[in-house]
Amino acid sequence: AVALVVVVSASPTAPAWPNAFNVTFDATVLPFCPGFTCQVAAYGTYGMDATMYYDFGVESERLDFTGCAANGTPGPCSFIFNATGGFLLQNGECCQSATVGTVIPTWTSILRYINDQEAYNTPVAVFEGGKPAHSYFFDNATQSPVMLLVHDINEVWHFHEPFQVGPQDPNLFVVPDECPMCGS
Repeated sequence: AVALVVVVSASPTAPAWPNAFNVTFDATVLPFCPGFTCQVAAYGTYGMDATMYYDFGVESERLDFTGCAANGTPGPCSFIFNATGGFLLQNGECCQSATVGTVIPTWTSILRYINDQEAYNTPVAVFEGGKPAHSYFFDNATQSPVMLLVHDINEVWHFHEPFQVGPQDPNLFVVPDECPMCGS
């Protein structure tokens, strides 16, 4: 008699985000080049320190950047996302920059496993997917992401530390009453 053993191995899945956390990261914006054919040195990149505050209990997310030129004016800025949209705060002014709100903690469920590799000298599992496309580099040892690549805006986020899990100060997510659409 012959015994046949079939082993089915499921691909890893990207873990969901905690419901509330903060994390520091470097944000690097790459040049927009069709098919990534240009040389970075020729077109340049710019980077900045950043902090993300996320609390899905209040359906809010805040990104603080030490430098950005979102409104054509260099300087620090913040983006706050809540149930009504996305808002840019810079130089004492506010404008609504997006009609999308906060991502849900399970947004990573749309990503598919690609492979295992290294990112910033750390072994990671790589996941990709979504519209717009994202690449997510996850460290199973620390149970935290190491890098996130947001393809449509050519932005790379390198996380310095594991997520600091816990409720966030709700005042971080307050949007001024006067906040018209950007460019209006």
